[in-house]
Amino acid sequence: MKTVHELLSELRRLQIKLWLEGDKLCYQAPSGALNPELRQQVKQHKPEIISLLQNAQTNRVVKEDSIPLIPRKDGQTFPLSFSQQRLWFLSQFEGTGATYNMPVALKLEGNLNQSALIKSFNELVQRHEILRTRFILENEHPVQVIDRDIILHFPVLDLEGINQEEQNKQIEKYIEEENHYHFQLDQEHLIKVTLLKLKQTCHILLVNIHHIIGDGWSGGRLVEELSQLYEAFCQDKSSPLPNLTVQYADYAVWQREWIEANEGKKQGQYWQKTLNNSPALINLPTDYPRPKVQSFKGKTYQIDLPLSLINSLKELSQQQGVTLFVTLLTALKIVLFKWTHQEDLVVGTVIAGRNRVEIEPLIGCFMNFLALRSQLTEETTINQLLQQENKIVLDAYSNQDFPFEKVVEIINPERNTSHNPIYNVGLLLQNFAKPPLFGDKLTVTSIENDADIALLDLRWVITEESNKIVLDCEYSTSLFREETIEYLVKSYVKVLETVIQNREIKVKNLKLLPNLQQQAEKAKLREYKQTIAIAASFTAEPIEAILSYWMEKLSWSSQIQLAAYNQVFQELLNPNSLINQNHQGINIILIRLEDWVRFTENQQSSESLTDKIRQNVNEIISAIQQTQQLRQSPLILALCPSSPTFVANQASFLTQMEILMVSQLKNLHRVHLICLEDIRKTYAVSDYYDANRDELGHIPYTEVFYAALGTAIARKIYALKQSPYKVIALDCDNTLWGGVCGEDGATGVIIDEPRKILQQFIVEQQKIGKLICLCSKNQEEDVWSVFEAHPEMPLKQDHLVAWKINWQSKSDNLRTLAKELNLGLDSFILIDDNPVECAEVRANCPEVLTLQLPEISQKIPEFLNHIWAFDSAQTTDEDKKRTELYRQNLAREELQQKSSTFTDFLAGLNLSISFEPINQDNLSRVAQLTQRTNQFNLTTIRRNEAEIEDLLKAQQLEGQAIKVNDRFGDYGLVGVVLFSYDETVLTIDTFLLSCRVLGRGVEYEMLKYLGNLAQQKNLSYVNAPYYVSAKNKPVLDFLETISQGHKHPIEGGWMFKFPIELIMKTKFNPTQTVSSSSLTASSELNLVVQAPWQLLNEIATELINPLDIVQEVAAKQQQNRSEHLGEFVEPRNEIEEQLVTIWQEVLKVDRVGITDNFFDIGGNSLLATQVISRMRNAFGLELPLYSLFEHPTIIQINEYMAKTRSTLTKLTPNSTLRTDQLDDDVEEFDL
Repeated sequence: MKTVHELLSELRRLQIKLWLEGDKLCYQAPSGALNPELRQQVKQHKPEIISLLQNAQTNRVVKEDSIPLIPRKDGQTFPLSFSQQRLWFLSQFEGTGATYNMPVALKLEGNLNQSALIKSFNELVQRHEILRTRFILENEHPVQVIDRDIILHFPVLDLEGINQEEQNKQIEKYIEEENHYHFQLDQEHLIKVTLLKLKQTCHILLVNIHHIIGDGWSGGRLVEELSQLYEAFCQDKSSPLPNLTVQYADYAVWQREWIEANEGKKQGQYWQKTLNNSPALINLPTDYPRPKVQSFKGKTYQIDLPLSLINSLKELSQQQGVTLFVTLLTALKIVLFKWTHQEDLVVGTVIAGRNRVEIEPLIGCFMNFLALRSQLTEETTINQLLQQENKIVLDAYSNQDFPFEKVVEIINPERNTSHNPIYNVGLLLQNFAKPPLFGDKLTVTSIENDADIALLDLRWVITEESNKIVLDCEYSTSLFREETIEYLVKSYVKVLETVIQNREIKVKNLKLLPNLQQQAEKAKLREYKQTIAIAASFTAEPIEAILSYWMEKLSWSSQIQLAAYNQVFQELLNPNSLINQNHQGINIILIRLEDWVRFTENQQSSESLTDKIRQNVNEIISAIQQTQQLRQSPLILALCPSSPTFVANQASFLTQMEILMVSQLKNLHRVHLICLEDIRKTYAVSDYYDANRDELGHIPYTEVFYAALGTAIARKIYALKQSPYKVIALDCDNTLWGGVCGEDGATGVIIDEPRKILQQFIVEQQKIGKLICLCSKNQEEDVWSVFEAHPEMPLKQDHLVAWKINWQSKSDNLRTLAKELNLGLDSFILIDDNPVECAEVRANCPEVLTLQLPEISQKIPEFLNHIWAFDSAQTTDEDKKRTELYRQNLAREELQQKSSTFTDFLAGLNLSISFEPINQDNLSRVAQLTQRTNQFNLTTIRRNEAEIEDLLKAQQLEGQAIKVNDRFGDYGLVGVVLFSYDETVLTIDTFLLSCRVLGRGVEYEMLKYLGNLAQQKNLSYVNAPYYVSAKNKPVLDFLETISQGHKHPIEGGWMFKFPIELIMKTKFNPTQTVSSSSLTASSELNLVVQAPWQLLNEIATELINPLDIVQEVAAKQQQNRSEHLGEFVEPRNEIEEQLVTIWQEVLKVDRVGITDNFFDIGGNSLLATQVISRMRNAFGLELPLYSLFEHPTIIQINEYMAKTRSTLTKLTPNSTLRTDQLDDDVEEFDL
């Protein structure tokens, strides 16, 4: 679907004139020019065309001004257009990225005339100045400079001599290189062309341009002109293209003059009024916390829309006097409103920006963005919304010439590098008319090129092709899972269908898919400030700052509340206490045994003191045992050290009491212990006791120990909240041992003490349920030789479940391991010593947590000790058996291969299935299955232990856990059913099964078990509500094997209503079932997001000393106090003085404090580039531009420089990108 401006441009080219006579739209056209298709498009856009013509009559004087051609001089520079200016800044901000590349890959089949193709490209470069333009700094101001005569570099790469498979790999490689090519804006021309020769009659043409010199329209224009030139040159004709009247640089100069004229000011006023006090973004329910800096990493979810749906929408749009775009936009805003519950919504769209005749044939970045703002309410009808959105769109189109970059400047939203300014969701409706290209001797097809980029959080692109309508939803993978986008898109289609059926329906009566509503609730809970409630036997206030620091570091929204002083028992026993009312948070109890005799120590004998402590220990054990089962929140109990004197007198007794408490509480449901040894082992603090503070205020510990204690608690909270990793993949050379086994030989490698500790650590991880694999670049026999030659190694081959030892990339091998283990890559940790290998995996398998071992082997033990990702809050029996279970599966696969039929295989398993009530012993595993099972899960309802326990106690549901074993071993607890009854029906709430036993008849026995229960209660039916999710089709396939005649549609899925007789007659047929081999990897859903590897690496290498943590917290507190109070803080050292001077000069202010925020005291995006440039020159450090956005105070940027100094690259003295001599009158612009 063309936009109205693209349509008007096409009509002008065809010499079709439009005008108004009153309210009537009239036209004049050459014979046959206005064909039925164009006539239909004019009708569809009629309201917009009338509005634009009316507006044009009002502003005719301005519109008729032509763009003047500016005389050219050698070396002359020109200003950037506003869109170029923004793209230039974004490129500087991104550094070495390739986010703004526009790569195209075309397959050319037939006899290609290479010389004509090369000549065509060079003719294009001479025709369009923008293709030979570079962007340099002139007086620290970005300008464009046009080179005169250039010959385009045009490599032709011959792939003819290699086989098809290798050719395909090479094609993918070169396309990927173009996707990630970093254009040097100041040093090269921003068009890059490569030709791949596959055979004499088949070539791949790769064209890549930077967005700063082109847009989507330009890409089509380039290919169209290239085709015309190629056809002409093949016939030895001259160029058929008409001369251009202006060039892009002329437009850039004209645009800056226009913005200051009356029409520019008028449009600016419109946008200022329209977007005044608009929300910073649509607060989308994301699956992951929003990163501080926008990653631009994305994927596209695509579906084909039924032509019948689009035709109905077009018909509806005509009836309502609106365009198809308005109808699609209205539906999208309804979905966003229902999903986010945000009434004030701004959605962006893109226009070609070519509503002037002279710029239509130009290549260049003319596009503009329009921010479409509206307010929605539940009581509004579809009809009312359509008219509201229609007016908003028409008004925006009437003010479309005002550059979006200037809109950002006048609105001046709060600067935030985590999202696009003004709007973060976009909608684009487009069509691609595909004219014949390169004549009839070549067949041209486009090669799909998914660059995995998302410039917005969400962008909906609806493309009308000749025979179908495609909906692409581009989404940020830093924010969303694919299944969430699937629910979102299906909800959007559902709303579109509803709009067609009932235009009078109110918004409040429209529904989204249940899965999407559930996802939004989970996102809301994640953003909810979780309460961390602390009760202690001593003064615990100093720990608050430490915990706050870690919660902010981990991007977890939380509030910390402390109970009254020394009220531990009251907090446990009083139903209205802080801890007992903290239903959705985390409870922490800190106990120092000495505190129970604090006020009686001098008056009583040693024996009576110990009796008192023993009594209190028993009472607190009893209190926790009695009350914790009633709480939904986890309880962390930290046993804290007594004073050195008390320990010296009662060391043996204190140890006995700790052992008693641990033995009684360690297996208690939702209780998690932190023992003295845990703290000493990880955060050793020799001087832990502060006698003065203990006497004065019962503050028994030093600041450093409070930091150690707070960090240990934060680490335990992390273990509770993180999604556990399941697989550890290990490199071999210089990781498991020192040296290279292929060169040094099996006896030449070194198994030093640090690597023995590493191996022993891995063995311990295997014992608590981690699967251990090898992923190494070696000859396999060399690796096994090391295992044989070193029996003293703690790690044995028996500990491994799989390995990939070859010369393929580690990312490929990890994908293969994930497939073999039927687990997602987000379950994997890779440990490797090689920074190149780590970088390769992080780039190609970002889901994997990739940990690089310290270069100095002596640091390995400490490194492992501080990797929080290895922590596990609770290990179930199922987890501990994981390696055994996977080995059993290998034996089963061997049996299956030997069996002649699948039926024979199942018979040979001797399968045994048992049902048991859900109780405290199996509740943890039951909750785990509801949270993680994706594929064979009827309703995909996720619940924690407390929720399941409450439902069972309230008798709202009944439930059974299903265990399975066979001749090879025990599968463990693999299935769950939850259900309820009414007078005639048993209704299933949860019906799920681990994929490890799927397809072996267990699912049939589960259904038959429910049928038996229903029959015993004289019920007639079993209701099985199936809700569609991204991965649970296997359960639908199973239900349909029972019967397809007993289902009817419900919102979000199907209701299967099975008569009891049908269920009891159903028999398992192995040839009709779903096997686990057909399932996709990662059958378990991670509901909690892992911390990024950068943070985990920082914790393991820089935040291991409690004293460093104390200093970090103190600096953070000082900065927060200064910012809150607005106080002036002077520089404390020479570096801060230099930074103050730089900021004062750039900002032109008299005074800058080291806690002042750069952007709050006059800084903006362009001035940030100056500051970074001067800092580079002053300190000889290569600082990225985004560092100032992330660290906007002098204290912060100084700390950042100190941390990264050793890894930053020194600049050469005479850099061509000097920006330290900015003129006073440099124009400002904002991101």
